[in-house]
Amino acid sequence: MIPRPFQREPFFRSDETTVEPMKAPFEKIIQQVPFYFDLEGALAPWNERETYVPLLFSVWQKLLPTLEACYEDRDVQRAKGPMLLATAAFIDALFWTNEQPVERLIGVEEDANELAVKPVNIEERLAFLLAAPNKYHSFVQLRAMMDELRKMYAKSVALAKVKKR
Repeated sequence: MIPRPFQREPFFRSDETTVEPMKAPFEKIIQQVPFYFDLEGALAPWNERETYVPLLFSVWQKLLPTLEACYEDRDVQRAKGPMLLATAAFIDALFWTNEQPVERLIGVEEDANELAVKPVNIEERLAFLLAAPNKYHSFVQLRAMMDELRKMYAKSVALAKVKKR
């Protein structure tokens, strides 16, 4: 069942009610059903961020050439699917970097703004991205935020290791 707080376009319509349980590798699932692990709860990847957040960055790296080609060809319709997957991967990476699940998509911008580790102006930038996810400027914004988050994630992991010593 897709909870009402997750029923937000462009990811889920209000008439979509279920997410089927899946048995597949993590990367395959994350590329087929956005926010699957936040919805399903069987696995808590935010508790093992050093294992799962790099996989989200890997999904982004795999989608990047497709997205660049779509925008180079000015084919925003073809970019829509990969952009939604990349945006979902970014949102998951953002929350999981902070060792938290995504609890809702309705209001995710405000929730993101409350996180400790986040790109600058995340609330406004994420709202812009979600308002027009397949536009070229959204792609530019997503690429910049993903690069910022990757660096912040690495710093956060390094600081956590120093604190453990």
